[in-house]
Amino acid sequence: MTSEETGTILSAAATGEGILRREGKVVFVPGALPGETVVYRILKSGATSDRAELLSVVEACGRRETPCPHDHAGGCGGCSLLHATRAAGADVKRQLVRDAMIRVGGLDGDIVAPCLTPGPDLGYRNHARFTVDARGRLCFVKRGRHQPGKRHPILPIASCAVLHPRLEQLRAALDGRVRGAEEVELRAAVGTTEALAILHGLERLPEGIDPVTFPGFLSLGTRRGLIPVRGVSLYHEEVAGKRFRVSAASFFQINTWGAEALVGLVADALPQRAEPRAVLDLYAGVGLFALAATRPDDRVLAAEVDPSSAKDFRANMVGRGNVLFKPLDVGEMLRDLNPARDAFDAAIVDPPRAGIETATLLRLAALKVPRLVMVSCDAGSLARDLRALGSCGYVPKSVVPVDQFPGTPHTEVVAVCDLG
Repeated sequence: MTSEETGTILSAAATGEGILRREGKVVFVPGALPGETVVYRILKSGATSDRAELLSVVEACGRRETPCPHDHAGGCGGCSLLHATRAAGADVKRQLVRDAMIRVGGLDGDIVAPCLTPGPDLGYRNHARFTVDARGRLCFVKRGRHQPGKRHPILPIASCAVLHPRLEQLRAALDGRVRGAEEVELRAAVGTTEALAILHGLERLPEGIDPVTFPGFLSLGTRRGLIPVRGVSLYHEEVAGKRFRVSAASFFQINTWGAEALVGLVADALPQRAEPRAVLDLYAGVGLFALAATRPDDRVLAAEVDPSSAKDFRANMVGRGNVLFKPLDVGEMLRDLNPARDAFDAAIVDPPRAGIETATLLRLAALKVPRLVMVSCDAGSLARDLRALGSCGYVPKSVVPVDQFPGTPHTEVVAVCDLG
């Protein structure tokens, strides 16, 4: 083991770890923040990078006392930036998005706006998954690097600082009572009082859980599918004045305040004119952007292949006769569109974390939609897609990070591109 050394943290890694340079190599220092002077010790040395242990902070920068008792070495691996103030965390996220746009997208980093920070930074998360230990306790994966192919070590969670209070209520009601379950999934609405718990891997309700007094809807995730025990296997959320049905298996943004901010950014990015617009919504989910970011008189064509989300979209679009929904893979739907016949003023594109498949991206570019509004939870895949769109004539106009996941290095990003 090496002796103690002192250095200044230059930036942050995508994992949230601090980065400094020593003897021509990158050194990763978990728990350190950009701008801080720290005392550290090298734990593992590699050919191009080293891993270090943070011993003390000589000069702090953007640091606060962590609000979580599990936020320590060997503790919970869910949040790696809880020790940063909200402003410092937002600066880290802008830096990470900026780095991705430069390194992967080949763009000018100045195109990246300051990171938006909607809603609270604690008690915001409306969706969580827990592993269950042999005693029926709800657990998260432990912090640290884990060996591929091996079961990750888990940690019982007595409380979670980022869970919405409704989820904390469900967690407390189930903790220590779900022995034999493979996983527990909790979902809650912020705009309504509805909440849902799914006990995966159980064929019957464990003893000690009373469905009559349970503080939310309750379902069993069995081999035969979801079996409601109390209420139904869905809940309703409200965003930007719109009510959405969200089934247990459907995707929805895990931060309702962040979802509202995303809707606002997308709505503002659509062409602003008085007459009705034609809007294409790809990877539409349960209809968040198609129904909340467009105007009632807009003509919308939306596509979503996931069966659960597609079913919710149909329920949510009731009353919007000018919305046409296709339960298709995006690439398949785009294949049937003709730029000479199917003209759109804008397209909203919110793909999975991996981004857009090359063939799908080329089909989208071939439609020559004047404006693309891209939404992504991964700055790297977004930057790659923006670079590919650039080769098809699209020019990025703005890139806005949104602090959708406070306390973590993860960021939602909205980018606007115009056809040059």
